[in-house]
Amino acid sequence: MSSANLGPGFDVLAVALDAFYDALELRVVGEGVRRVSVRVSGAYSSSIPQGSGNVVLGPILRALEASGEKLEVEAILDKGVSPGRDLGSSGASFAAAAFAINELLGGGF
Repeated sequence: MSSANLGPGFDVLAVALDAFYDALELRVVGEGVRRVSVRVSGAYSSSIPQGSGNVVLGPILRALEASGEKLEVEAILDKGVSPGRDLGSSGASFAAAAFAINELLGGGF
C-alpha cells in the first residue's frame, strides 16, 4: 500500500506503508473451463464487489488466457486496505491478483 500527495511532492513522492494490506488466496477448483469466482472478506468487504465487478478478475483472466490454461479458479480476497481514501486499495488488490496468478501458473509472467 502507498500514500501519495506528500506535501510539495504531489503525485511524484509517495511512501510505502505496511499498516494495511490485502491478502489473496487462489484455489484451482476445476479444469476444462476458464472461470474465476471472487469472494471478498475482511474489514472493508462490504464496499467491494464480490463478483464480476472486482478488480482481481482482470489480471487472473488475462494470465489464464495468455497461458492457454482452462482452469476454474476461486479467488478469496481478504480486504484490508480501505477503499476511497487514496491508499491504493484497488491497486493493492490488482497487484495481489497479478502476483498470485503468476505463482499459480509457475512464474512464467
